Amino acid sequence: MAAVGRAGSFITLHTEPGVSWCRRRHAWHLLSKHAPALARSCFNCGHHIHTTAVVSSQDSAQRLQWPARRVRQEFLDFFTKVHGHQFVPSSSIVPKKGEGTYFVNAGMNQFKPVFLGTVPANSEMANYRRVVNSQKCVRVGGKHNDLDDVGKDLYHHTFFEMLGNWSFADYFKEEACKMAWQLLTEVYNISQERLYVTYFGGNEQLGLDPDLETREIWLKLGIPEDHLFPSGMKDNFWDMGETGPCGPCTEIHYDHVGGQNAGHLVNMDSPEVVEIWNLVFMQYDRQPDGSLVPLPRQHVDTGLGLERMTAVMQGKMSNYDTDLFQPLFSAIQKSCNSPVYQGRTGASDEAGVDTAYRIIGDHTRMFTVALSDGLVPGRGNMEFRLRTIMHRCMRQASEVLKAPEGMLGNLVEVVVESLGDTFPELGQNCEQVKNVVNATEQRYLQQTRVGRKAVNKFLRQVGNVSHVTAEQMLKLHEGRYGHPLSVDLLMDMGEERGISMDWTGFERKLQDIKERSTLQPMERDPVITLNSILLQKLISANIRPTEDSYKYDYVSGEEYVFAPLQCQIAGILVDGELVSSIEMGQQCGILLDKTCFYAEGGGQAADRGTIVTEDSVFSVEDVQSVKDYVVHMGVVAKGRVTVGSQAEAKIAEDYRQGCMRNHTATHLLNYALNKVLGDVKQKGSSVTPDKLTFDFTCLGKVSSEQILQVEKIVNKFTSSSWKVYREEVPLVRAKEINGLVSLENEVYPNSVYVVSVGTKVMELPTSEASTGPVETSVELCGGTHVHNTSHIGPVVIVNMSGHLQGVKRISAVTGPQAEQAIELSKIVKEQVETVVKAIKNLENPETWEENLREISQV
Repeated sequence: MAAVGRAGSFITLHTEPGVSWCRRRHAWHLLSKHAPALARSCFNCGHHIHTTAVVSSQDSAQRLQWPARRVRQEFLDFFTKVHGHQFVPSSSIVPKKGEGTYFVNAGMNQFKPVFLGTVPANSEMANYRRVVNSQKCVRVGGKHNDLDDVGKDLYHHTFFEMLGNWSFADYFKEEACKMAWQLLTEVYNISQERLYVTYFGGNEQLGLDPDLETREIWLKLGIPEDHLFPSGMKDNFWDMGETGPCGPCTEIHYDHVGGQNAGHLVNMDSPEVVEIWNLVFMQYDRQPDGSLVPLPRQHVDTGLGLERMTAVMQGKMSNYDTDLFQPLFSAIQKSCNSPVYQGRTGASDEAGVDTAYRIIGDHTRMFTVALSDGLVPGRGNMEFRLRTIMHRCMRQASEVLKAPEGMLGNLVEVVVESLGDTFPELGQNCEQVKNVVNATEQRYLQQTRVGRKAVNKFLRQVGNVSHVTAEQMLKLHEGRYGHPLSVDLLMDMGEERGISMDWTGFERKLQDIKERSTLQPMERDPVITLNSILLQKLISANIRPTEDSYKYDYVSGEEYVFAPLQCQIAGILVDGELVSSIEMGQQCGILLDKTCFYAEGGGQAADRGTIVTEDSVFSVEDVQSVKDYVVHMGVVAKGRVTVGSQAEAKIAEDYRQGCMRNHTATHLLNYALNKVLGDVKQKGSSVTPDKLTFDFTCLGKVSSEQILQVEKIVNKFTSSSWKVYREEVPLVRAKEINGLVSLENEVYPNSVYVVSVGTKVMELPTSEASTGPVETSVELCGGTHVHNTSHIGPVVIVNMSGHLQGVKRISAVTGPQAEQAIELSKIVKEQVETVVKAIKNLENPETWEENLREISQV
């Protein structure tokens, strides 16, 4: 050792430029081979030390040689150009409707239908064999939740990029391992001595044997036995959540130190040896009861974290020291005039400055991506988590770093500069994202100021307490002390003052209030759930997919005519099993060879109706479709239903016609909202015979005047005779249509339906040929619609919720329901005018209360 120095009560040893060691409690801890000449904390014991090591020109050159962009691109090029993989862009971090309420947390989420075998046969995804991409991921909820650790250490993140390659029933274990090894050792030129590998060691309880096949593959590739270890379910069996695709995995770990046998540090949460690549062999489908069922086909799903890989290639032990974060830290330091980031953690970061840097840098990346994907802070599950993260970031900026207001909005541009090439939606939505961030920050700072007054008033009344009860939390939350405290501010109060809080009791009280105020209808268990196992049974029984194009076979004149369809009973499902017949009073799912029933989809409710045979009547209460199979769910109202019987399918006409009116009105509403408010993003819709609801996001407040303007535009369409065209076109052609509206993250088949109001689909201008937006509604949609806008009748917007921020919801009625709403509004208006006149003239005061009750009833 060349020198021994002392820093406070700790000793540092300098063996060579760029190497530092910390001695505490008679143990030497390696700090970093690339530590700058700044105060640091030991990665092992967390204590503050100082090194005289200098940042060499070689260190800077290493970062320039392997910027994150190159690390990412080399990965993608290796699999696309060398191994014939198809590049698929990242999906949104917001899951599709019906796929859960947590963020997309892994690269495989968008490919889940492939793993489960539920992809429509004529979709692009059905042709995937070898795929590669870089997926945006967020882990702040559910099984994979990293939020609590972000900022406290040097490697956890809420947002990260997952580089991955997939094989869908193409190659399996041997090729996957060979490709990974080739990329790491020949393209990234990582020394084999630095790499360690784990494989699945088996699980007796689940009857799973050790994955000795994978072990032999690694040995043949040259991995020494002392670099190859078995591991259990926790580290070497991967699944996406509580249920779904899963399987054993093999992980590749990297030794940041080198020159040692670091096998004892593998899977020990040591910053010296970190996992960089996980190769998952998808073999099973985890059921709700925890059992594992083999998937119909075997797949490979791998994930390599860009942030960790970039740290490896730039010679950094911390992801935060790479070019993915350093530009953000430089911008923060310049804006706040705060101390330079020094990478301290724990007790050594006394003022919390470095922790604040990490939280702000990480959270800014997360909320920039989330907002660019159309999510906005609000009260929903993901919306609330986004708001919590934004508020946490704003608290660190304003209170720890004393950042000027508006800094976080400016940091959005730094994130766009870093990630915009890979995710172009960031650049496209940059200004909108900045506006949301700035508006959210203004509200947060205002709420914080008035919230502190409420907290101080509370503490003056109760004294210096160390614990706040659930009842006291509820009073603070409801504003009993002058101003309501949001959950975020309650959290801040506890953290700032070191006060414990009864969060469990508080959440229980909130739930009780919600249940008392909103009586939810009881949900019945579904008659049947279509999954990969059941689909395989249908295929094995030679039951062909359902021909359902007859749902569009209806004509319009003075009235709509829906002709009954002659068909055959192809299968009967009871409790997940195929049966040959079923008796009166029993629930089941019926498959027909062809159907005129519309299966629930695109927000439109499923048809109701009957299926009648010579011996039976089956009442259809719900219709669901998975991978081209349509299941009619309901109960046998009469007789006995038998497989093979000839049948007549008949839909409930009034029910369908109401859905058609409201579905076309939803398209017109979407068009009108974009016309009045600007860039509106649809977040969901519900179309039933009685009403429609439309969920959307947009910036800022929506005024009553704007709602009236939207309603006026919609009724301009419905009071005229605009033809509604529905045409099937290739997906490639549809995407060229200027102004086409489609849902994000939706898997569309190669051939799609386009619904256009007023203009034939093939006459619509393409994006290249058009000089401006299409002045009508044009959407990708497989729903059922009226043939003419005049068939909708009047449209009345009856309610709007979420006026300020978050997802807004418009409720509207059409046709007879709209006419009734108009009549009721006239009655209310007359009654209000009567009461107002009486009050002004002080006439008949004894009748005022009765008149107000009548108005309320109307």
